[in-house]
Amino acid sequence: MSQGSSPAERLRWLRRRARAISPEELPYRVQQAGQKLADGLRPLPEPAACPIAAAWPRIEPSWAASDALREAARRIVAGELTLLGVRWPEGPVDWDVDPISGHRWPSTAHGHAISYREPGVDPNLVWELHRLRHLQVLALGARLGGVPGARDLALSELRSWLARPPYLGMAWASGIECAQRVVSLLVVRACLDLPPEVEARLGQQLVAHGRWLARYPSLYSSANNHRLAELVGLVACSACLPAHPEAEEWRAAAAELRELAEKLWHQDGGYVEQTLTYQAAATEWLLVARGVTTGLDWAPQLDDILARSAAFLAHVLDDSGLWPPIGDDDGSVVVEDGEGREQYPSSVVHAVASALGRPELAPPSPESLRSLVLGGGALALGPPRPPCTFVDAGLTVLRSARFTAWLDHGPVGLAPLCAHGHADQLAVWATVDGQPLLWGLGTYQYADDAWREFQRSSRAHNTVVVDGQAASEPSGGFTWNRTGECRLVASNPGAGWAEAEQSHRGLRVARRITLSDATLTVVDRLDGAGTHTATWWFHLHPAVRAEADGRRVHLAVGDATWTLTVPDGATPTLFRGGAAHGPGWASPAYNTLVPTTSIRVQARYQGGHSFEHTIAPTVGASPRTRE
Repeated sequence: MSQGSSPAERLRWLRRRARAISPEELPYRVQQAGQKLADGLRPLPEPAACPIAAAWPRIEPSWAASDALREAARRIVAGELTLLGVRWPEGPVDWDVDPISGHRWPSTAHGHAISYREPGVDPNLVWELHRLRHLQVLALGARLGGVPGARDLALSELRSWLARPPYLGMAWASGIECAQRVVSLLVVRACLDLPPEVEARLGQQLVAHGRWLARYPSLYSSANNHRLAELVGLVACSACLPAHPEAEEWRAAAAELRELAEKLWHQDGGYVEQTLTYQAAATEWLLVARGVTTGLDWAPQLDDILARSAAFLAHVLDDSGLWPPIGDDDGSVVVEDGEGREQYPSSVVHAVASALGRPELAPPSPESLRSLVLGGGALALGPPRPPCTFVDAGLTVLRSARFTAWLDHGPVGLAPLCAHGHADQLAVWATVDGQPLLWGLGTYQYADDAWREFQRSSRAHNTVVVDGQAASEPSGGFTWNRTGECRLVASNPGAGWAEAEQSHRGLRVARRITLSDATLTVVDRLDGAGTHTATWWFHLHPAVRAEADGRRVHLAVGDATWTLTVPDGATPTLFRGGAAHGPGWASPAYNTLVPTTSIRVQARYQGGHSFEHTIAPTVGASPRTRE
């Protein structure tokens, strides 16, 4: 739901949200609402100091730091703090001010008593600041060397944040925020020798985080990745505060963590939320839990889940480490290595391979500092992965001499909310010669409903819609009016093809994609009585340039030119930039919009009909392409 929603809009949202609440969940919701109301009226007292044990593997100064990490730390030292694509004002950090609008969030109200739906303000920005991931970058830069001023600035901002009263302000809005901050604080402590007074205050704050995580669990329809992070946060608090009276209670989270992880990962290694970046982050959360549970009862089945997840992600990556933008991507990572988003899932896979001592799991792309922080050391590049179909996860990966292509035949997301999934069933993504070609429009903001609904819709994905009525229709930020079903019909990845189908309103759409060495073919069989209009969307990566030429659209990818040929009788229309909340815009990172080329192809048909689109090298001289 957008910031500043009207009462009527909020009522509609509450109705949609209520549909996902089971009878068993309702008493829990009532109890939690009462608990938060009471705590808001009489906040919890500040905890007493507690000694901190070493809970994180020591970060060694002998480790090689990447140039990207050092450069990221230098920019922060120079006053160039950028989070979620937004530049913060220079000078001492103001923890409560939105950097775009200047809106000041309350700092003395209980975290659950703050309404974060304010017109024109995205709360994710101030939440990102309070996750303290930028302090991880400064602390790693200080520990690994080559960044003058990083230690002093890290200590200054750490002191500033620790001085804030626990439980008050936007930092305490949800458990996942607290869990992320626990990790950030432990990474900083592992990098820096803290003065005694800072160490003492840090112990108090970590106790407060453990109590908060235990007091407000995300259960039932709100569980999933949020609950996973909360449980890892509790395990981390129990590991670093073993002398605290509540540590034993927090340690019990390890058993729930095992049960939850078994529900969140399919047997084939895919993640039930249907988003690759959330899967990478969830895998990283498990790695953190593994790293802080030295001496605790670490279940072998969690290593099996880590290995399955890493193997799945490694198969999904193309040979240069690229991954298709499936589902939401809000920029989340757990350990911040300064490397950016381009290789995030790949670096998580490297870290798993290193931690488990399983070099065969490593992807065929360079590792990052994450492998050293969460793993056990450097690894060689892994082998190229064969094409594969993941039936449980609903994804087929095809590979040829020049192409990698993906076909989605899974559910929209994890029921009942499907909160982070997109209407991307039957969608195709593709890279060619290691460069992205058919791509996605990304995740701009959770707070902007107009962009949110469009970027989650079918027409924002490389799929086909009949008569403008998609099988899945988003409504608001994290709810749906309806979600369609999709199934795999058959596949032979080794032979370069897969077929899936979807039915909606009496219409059946069967899509078959085929790869040869240098040609991608998409054939759609549309069945149903009467006359209909089919609309196909092909969204290009922002770096790809395009020019229409009758039934053909010529695509410039790097130094090569490819041609998309549309069916007889169909008409392609190109969009680049232009109207807001529609095609022609992509979000390569959260809170970022850039022009891209979206291709709409339309055709009328009657009864059953097959339509074929191909992408192949351009024959002869390529025409002019527009920037």
